[in-house]
Amino acid sequence: MGLRDAIEQQLALVEEEPRNIVRLQRAAELLQRAGDAREAAEMFSRIAREYLRDGFHLKAVALLKQVLTLEPRAASSRELLAEACAQGGSTQEAHAVYSALLEEYRWAGRAEDIARVLQAMAAVGVVER
Repeated sequence: MGLRDAIEQQLALVEEEPRNIVRLQRAAELLQRAGDAREAAEMFSRIAREYLRDGFHLKAVALLKQVLTLEPRAASSRELLAEACAQGGSTQEAHAVYSALLEEYRWAGRAEDIARVLQAMAAVGVVER
């Protein structure tokens, strides 16, 4: 069986059990091995959201850092990383990630994104300096 066949098979299994972390992880790893960084990053982000929802903040943080090695400019993953850091008690790291996002959004004139990040910061008690 080739890599593409293995990916298709694993994605079919993921469809059957969309919250099965093991299957999601395997699919993401296969996608990464095939060189499909964007799809792999999306799958890893999905797993990180599951970890975060289940209270596994450190696992979510580690996985999101892996996502950012695949897709360094993925703002949604960086926002999720900041949220995971804040929920896990790493407010300094959350502040650093949020601040970098704010700077990027200010530079790009993305007012709605700025407002969303400021709200997220306030919700988790991380203040803009």
